[in-house]
Amino acid sequence: MKNTIRYLAVLGLAVLAWQLMPASSPQVAPSAATEAGDTAVPVARLTDDTARVHFAVAGMTCGSCAATARVVLDDLDGVYRSHVSYDSASATIWYDPAQVSPPVIIARLKEMTGYQATVTSGESE
Repeated sequence: MKNTIRYLAVLGLAVLAWQLMPASSPQVAPSAATEAGDTAVPVARLTDDTARVHFAVAGMTCGSCAATARVVLDDLDGVYRSHVSYDSASATIWYDPAQVSPPVIIARLKEMTGYQATVTSGESE
């Protein structure tokens, strides 16, 4: 019975996440840039107010972990969209660099979920 309830809860989160997903992904601008702050972090510029960054995420043990991480990331001010994959232990985040930075995203993910994230790239794979 508990497994059925857990399954339904995860399924409900997945359906909710799918419904909240934008109809189209942001389009990548022709050039990539590096955002400089306290430390240089590679990011891919999508528009004037949107950047994309890829993370390696350690500590997830199941697909539900990825769903939880996505909810946490999408709830962060300045994050437009996130995609978290348990299979590849990675995350891609589209965000407004004027509102949030990769170090803040990493800290929030660690604080709320315990998962360790490291920047892998700002350019599409």
